[in-house]
Parts: sequence; C-alpha cells; structure tokens
Amino acid sequence: MAIFAFDAGRGHLGYCLQLLTSVALGAACGALVQTLVAPARRPVRRRQRVGDLYTNLAELLRTAAHSLRTDDACAALADASTWRERAAQITDEAVAAAASVAAEQENARLNPRPDPADSPRLLARSQAAIQTARLCATHLQSLAREIDHARADGKKQCLSQRFRFSCADSLQHLADGLEQTGHVKRTTQEDLEEALARARASLREIIGLPGEAEARCRDCLVLRGALLNDIERIAVDLKHAPPEMDQAEQAVRRRPGRTSPARRRSSV
Repeated sequence: MAIFAFDAGRGHLGYCLQLLTSVALGAACGALVQTLVAPARRPVRRRQRVGDLYTNLAELLRTAAHSLRTDDACAALADASTWRERAAQITDEAVAAAASVAAEQENARLNPRPDPADSPRLLARSQAAIQTARLCATHLQSLAREIDHARADGKKQCLSQRFRFSCADSLQHLADGLEQTGHVKRTTQEDLEEALARARASLREIIGLPGEAEARCRDCLVLRGALLNDIERIAVDLKHAPPEMDQAEQAVRRRPGRTSPARRRSSV
C-alpha cells in the first residue's frame, strides 16, 4: 500500500499520509463493526440438531421394524417405499446439518465473542456424527429399495415371517444404538456395544435359520443377502462412529491455541 501511495502521489508525502490514514480508518471501522455486531455463537444448538437427526433416524428404523413384524407379508412390505422416502429426507437433513455446522465452525474461527462451549471440539465431533448418520440413512434407503423391488417382482415369498421378524429385531436394536450415538452427551461405549451385540445376535439367528423351500432359489438368496448386508453396514458404521468422533476431536486438540483442559472435558 505504501508503494502504491508513493507512486500515485508522485512522491508527495501529504498525499501518501492521507491515503494511508484512510486505509487505517477503514480497517479500524471494519474491526469495530465485526466486534460489535458479530453473529451469536450457537455450537450447542448445532449439536442438538445432530441429536435430533439421530432421533429421527432411530424412529424410522423402529417404524420399519414394526412394519416387518406384521403377519401379512403383503402388508409388511407395503410401507417400504415410505421408509425409502423418509430415509432420503433424513439424508437431506444431514446435508443441511453438515452445512450448518460448517458455518458455525467458520463463525468460531472469525468471531471475537467468547467461546461458550469449546466449540471447535464440539463441532468437529458433530461433523463426524453427521457423516455416520448419512451413511446409515443411505443403507436404510438401499434396504427399502430391495424390499420395494421384491414386492414389485412378486418375490415376497422369499421374505418369510421368521426372516422378517429377525430383521425387525435387529433394526430395533440398531435404533437403540443410534440413540446412544446421537446423545448430546458423550456416547457410552458399553451401552452402544450392547445394542450392537443384540443386533448382530438377531442377524446370526437369520443366518442359522434352516433352509426353507422358498429360500433355496438363487433370487431369494440374493435378496436375503442384500438385506442382511445393508443391516450389517448400519451396525458397522455405528461401531466406528465413537472412534471417528474421538479422532476428529483429537485433531482439533492438537492444533495450536486450544482451550484449557478443564473446558475440554465438557460433555459432548
């Protein structure tokens, strides 16, 4: 700026000083406005939005489980298109939540207001949690799509009552795991592992079912395998969610200029 002022003013000191003073006043006004009217910081509200995302996804899994427990095969599979649409909506909600958290992360870096809740750590965990929710919603969409296609192709006999009931039990336990992961407080690893163990036990029951006549054809085996694969993927993503959130938090902690250890121990 000094070189520009010297060249524009043809070496006149008075012109250079006026220009530099204008620049200084503009910078001071900008800093003052940023300090006085800086946007409010709401990291806890963003984290609560992530908790709501997990609650909605858990409710959808419970709805799917309730439908699969219906005795009538046609009625049990009729709602699959509804689950698919709702899972797509939850995916969109996850995208919006990720954008909201990213905006708050930017706000935390540039905002002169005091940090209310160690937001860099809190928001980093939130981004990791959102990614897990998106993956789980995608797997549920895939599961609903397979059921929809089976119903349209007249293959509902491939999904016997025992198979559907075992799938429903597994989805119910995975819903419990989602609620454990989506808490505003830190995830209790023992409770999550217990829910996942129950979900996998239900899957083992499915695999251990005796060979049924309608399940021996190749199409039935492929359909059942696809459904079990989608359920297992949800379980795997939930299992890895707490470590991934911890890694995101540790990455923030390693950055220079972090907050005090006492504030780092706040609940997430």
